[in-house]
Amino acid sequence: MSYQLPVTSHQSFFSGRWLLAAGCFFLLLAAGCWLLAANSFAQNEFPDYQFQYEKYREEHDSYLDARNKYLEYETLTSKNEAVTATKQILIRRAQVLRAYFILLKRRLNTTPSVVTEEKTRLSGYLDEEIGWLDDHIEEIESLTNPPLTQLLEISKRLERKALEYRSQAYQTVSHILLGKSRAISSEQTAINVLLEEEVSESKDATAASSLKNWIAEAKNNAYWGSQAIERAEILVPGFDRLKRRTDELVKLLSKIQAELEAGKRLFEKGIEFQYEIINALKKD
Repeated sequence: MSYQLPVTSHQSFFSGRWLLAAGCFFLLLAAGCWLLAANSFAQNEFPDYQFQYEKYREEHDSYLDARNKYLEYETLTSKNEAVTATKQILIRRAQVLRAYFILLKRRLNTTPSVVTEEKTRLSGYLDEEIGWLDDHIEEIESLTNPPLTQLLEISKRLERKALEYRSQAYQTVSHILLGKSRAISSEQTAINVLLEEEVSESKDATAASSLKNWIAEAKNNAYWGSQAIERAEILVPGFDRLKRRTDELVKLLSKIQAELEAGKRLFEKGIEFQYEIINALKKD
């Protein structure tokens, strides 16, 4: 039995345009998830995100198969299968985003040295959007044999949030990275102060002179590492200015990550000097 909708009802919907928006979402997911690795996998939120994302990938293949069969055969059976697959992929897309936002919020709230105002603002935003996604999922799940046009309209509601989601997610990622970097910087500075006191009490003048040089190197690396943090902090407000420009958002996040990676290398170099000083003091 043949069943054909007007062109605007199914061909535009199944053209893949709305899936491009879904793809954008998962670009932002991939960009952020690497930072959530260490010390986070034991939390329930990360396995849930992994599960939802893997299920999305599986169900996306089923969706494409159903869509292509409907476009080819246009039968009532293929239409119903396409509607079912589309409904499921819309639910899963929202579930992936919800799991990701929960993961981001968890890391934001457990990372030290994140600016309190930004933590409060971003955590509130994530809570609000998690709630919105809950309602979005519930609405789709409640539908029985919905027309494609209705699914298209529901899908568009989430797609319209794509750039905002990307901007807010990138800001959250940036503040998490900044918090981690500030914590390392503060710890390294405190250790330098303690080591300076220990070296000043050394009875071996020759050894003390050498150790003071190492402390100077450690402090120098700490200083330039903190400068990298400051440069990254200056960049973060740019997300609000660029929130409608996808490519620029990606570039901005990359710049922030590059600055903080440079700072991390400097801190690591400073830590190496600190270890050398500690080992030398043990022998003293």
